[in-house]
Amino acid sequence: MDHGRQVFTVDLLERYAAKGHGVITCMAAGNDVIVIGTSRGWVIRHDFGAGDSHEFDLSAGRPGDQSIHRVFVDPGGCHCIATVVGPGGAETFYTYAKWTKPRVLSKLKGLVVNVVAWNRQQITEGS
Repeated sequence: MDHGRQVFTVDLLERYAAKGHGVITCMAAGNDVIVIGTSRGWVIRHDFGAGDSHEFDLSAGRPGDQSIHRVFVDPGGCHCIATVVGPGGAETFYTYAKWTKPRVLSKLKGLVVNVVAWNRQQITEGS
């Protein structure tokens, strides 16, 4: 390894990456994308490659406090899974980078997702 060459850099995203949406509860990254989950049920996706951000309110229409338990991003930064936990139980959502609205994964209703394994072959075939 060349000691004079820089391996990575750290850039400031924003002083308050989740401003107005609660406290950051979890974060995941993949291929120039950072996804942040908040204590108020928001998922914020910052795409440094495209230079844009998207915000999803996963607690909309649900009574009580909803918090994002975990967020997961595939290595390519296109696919995201987020689990929301609140008084009514847990619900897991999936979104693709180009979608404007996440979809509920109904088969995971009530389950708290703590880990996701991505199958690279299925991701490239499914995109």
